[in-house]
Amino acid sequence: MTTITVNLDDSKAKLLEHKAQEYGLPVDKLVAASIDDLVNQADPDFERAMQRVISENQELYHRLA
Repeated sequence: MTTITVNLDDSKAKLLEHKAQEYGLPVDKLVAASIDDLVNQADPDFERAMQRVISENQELYHRLA
């Protein structure tokens, strides 16, 4: 596991602490979950291509269903 240190100004650190309290999580768990969400987001180009293919082949998919 890798450790990363991030410097935050005091106001952002306080806001992060408040958010963590709202979710009932320790700050490090909230940050880790946020990073997981960020790195697991689908590539926007892939999403557009997938939507285009689905749209273009919608009638075929209905016939095959």
